[in-house]
This record gives sequence, C-alpha cells and structure tokens, in this order.
Amino acid sequence: MIAEYIIISLLTIISSSILIRTLRIVNAARRRDIITDDIAGSCESLGFVGCSVICSGVKDIEHITELLGQDYDRYEVIVVLDSTLYPDEFRTITAHYRMIRVNCSPNDELPTAVIRNLYRSRQRSFRRLILVDREFLDIYHDLDAATAVASYNYLLPLGHDMHLCNKAMESIAIALSEQAEQRIELFFSPTTESYIFRRDAVINAGGFSPHIIRQIPSALRLKTYTPLTFRDKQPISRLPNIAILAALLALAYSLSGYIAVVAVAVTIILIISSARYTSRLISPANCSLQVMLCYFRQIGSIFQTRKFRIS
Repeated sequence: MIAEYIIISLLTIISSSILIRTLRIVNAARRRDIITDDIAGSCESLGFVGCSVICSGVKDIEHITELLGQDYDRYEVIVVLDSTLYPDEFRTITAHYRMIRVNCSPNDELPTAVIRNLYRSRQRSFRRLILVDREFLDIYHDLDAATAVASYNYLLPLGHDMHLCNKAMESIAIALSEQAEQRIELFFSPTTESYIFRRDAVINAGGFSPHIIRQIPSALRLKTYTPLTFRDKQPISRLPNIAILAALLALAYSLSGYIAVVAVAVTIILIISSARYTSRLISPANCSLQVMLCYFRQIGSIFQTRKFRIS
C-alpha cells in the first residue's frame, strides 16, 4: 500500500506539472498571436528593441533564407563559418547572396573573437545577413565572434539544427519592450530551450560558455513560455522507447499491481499528448513522430537548467 501511494502521488505531481506547463505554452502562444495581429505592420516600433541572431554551423542556403524571413524590422542574422573546413558551402553562400568582403575593425571586448574575414551582401534585400569567416575551435568561440560584430543589444544564439518559430522576433520584441524600465540580461523560453542574452552581459561574462547563465543574477532574467525556436527532426529509434515504456509498466506492476500500471499508463498518455500538442504548436509544418519525441526531453524544462548548451 505504501509503494502504491508513493507511485500514485509521484505520478500525480508529474501529471499536474505537465498540464500546467502545457496550459502556459498555449496561453503564451495565444497572447503572442493576439498582440502581433493587433500591431501588424508596426512591429519595428516596439521599444526599438533589436536582436541579432547569431549562428554557428549553419551552412545551408534554405536554412539561412528561412532565418531571414521574419517580418520584424530590427534584427539581423550573423552566420559564422570556417571557409577552410567548408569551402564549397562558403563559396555557395557568398555567391548566392552576392557577398563581398568588407573591413572589420579589431575588437577588444572579447579576446576570443578572432575574425579572419567579414562579408556583407551587395543587395539591399539581404542587408540583414552578415557572414563571418573564422577558424572553428568550438561553438562558443563562434558565438563570441558573432557577438563582436553584432549591431543590436540582444543576441539569440542558434545551432546548426535550430530554426525560428513564426513571429519569434515579434515575441522577443514585445516581451522586452514591456520590461523597458527593467534591465533584462537574459530572456529565455524553457518551452523550446531558447536563450536571448543582452550583449553587455556576454561581454561582462568574458564571452559565451556553458556556465554563462550562472553569471547572470536571477533578478535580471525574464522567462516566457512562448515558443521561440525549434529543431530539425532527429532520427530516433522506436524500439528503445518501447522497451523503456514496457520496463516502466513492468516495474510498476511488480511494485504495486494493476493500479500502478494504470496510473503509469495514464501518465505516459498524458506526456505523449502534451508532447504532440506542443510540437504542433511550435512547428506545425515539421510535426513528425521524431519531432514529437524530441519534446519529451524538453518536458524536463520543469526543472530549470543552469547550463547553456547549444548544438
């Protein structure tokens, strides 16, 4: 009886947390849609908040074009790529966007921000795109290089498999403009593991690192449940997941019989439903079984991480 009580209590807590998380995501997404619809066509005036999307490992033309497709006016996309590691991709990007090498002044703010060359497009339609050529050491050094040339006060780091949700830039501008009287150094969405850093905070921390979040006081952070980014679908094998679920059910039966099995099954169904709904809300055009399963890990955002990781 004690084991049964413990299992059911634990599963109730987990289920309640998942339901609360899902409702917060839904409400945040609805609020974003209402506000952005009301101010359509004038998003550039939202407190004059500017954001630089800084990317490491992004080398696909379609991916870059997608990142440039946000309607918000005050943002740019900075792509950091090593031309010696990816010479073909680098030439393709410079040719497609008609980019030319421009002067790059040395930057003393970040010692790790060593830049080989800097490129901008000749075409006004691609004025938001900046290409940085530098030797690849790790992702954090790439982000430092992008920070050194960023034009705006806020930075949104993206990895090679990360994309922007629809109206992501507007969502960021709305949230930060509403907090204009308070200095926000970190704006983050645990829903999609998205982090927007104030540029000064990155400089003061000595650049990006896995521990940069710990260096930002809690009072200077702002959390949202609005979806901001999503990832490419990942190849996930069904067999291990089925084996894990079967093992959980068998363990529950061995500890407390059929009641515990039913409770575990209901919780699993709730998790699957929440993950599926969240994945459709975040990325309706890319909602597959793989995408849905990847949100199982993000349900763990109930417990806030203190490390900044990006792939």
